[in-house]
This record gives sequence, structure tokens and C-alpha cells, in this order.
Amino acid sequence: EIGELSNLLSLDLIGCQHLEKLPGEMSNLINLRHLLVYGCEELRQMPIGLGNLTNLQRLDCFVAKQSGPGDLGGELAELNALNNLEGELRIILGGRRCE
Repeated sequence: EIGELSNLLSLDLIGCQHLEKLPGEMSNLINLRHLLVYGCEELRQMPIGLGNLTNLQRLDCFVAKQSGPGDLGGELAELNALNNLEGELRIILGGRRCE
């Protein structure tokens, strides 16, 4: 599982058009520095725990959860812990597409 790749530094998912969600185990990737999801048109929310990735330096898009029953996605507050982020970050509200 992806959560076991604790030494992974970069994850480039750019253009994975049919990707609907990222696995919850993403929060275990404590050494991840780059998470690129631009062009993942079906991505509707980020996983809970993304704020645990405190080494993250580049995140190109954050899809905030929709407010509705059963939504288990990450909230904007998760970004508060990501003090090493650099560059432009596109924030999508309400589960709109990350494109």
C-alpha cells in the first residue's frame, strides 16, 4: 500500500483524469515533498491527515471537502500545518474539479 512508502519524496499524478480520491494512507508519507494533482479532473476531495505531511514543499492543488453527510475529506485547516509550502497553490472548494 502507498502508506508504506514512508521514504517517497515525490508523487506526480498530473493528468490522472479518472482519479476520484487519494488513499487515506497518504498521511503516512511523512517525507513527501511534492504532491502534484493538477489535471485530476475527477478528484473531489483530499484525504484527511494531509496536514501531517509537514515536509511538503509543493502542492499544486487542494480540493476542500464538500459539506454534506458522509464526506470524509480533508478541510482547509489541514493547510495550516504545511509551513514549508512554496509556489502557487490552487484551492478548489466544494469538490469542484482540480483542473
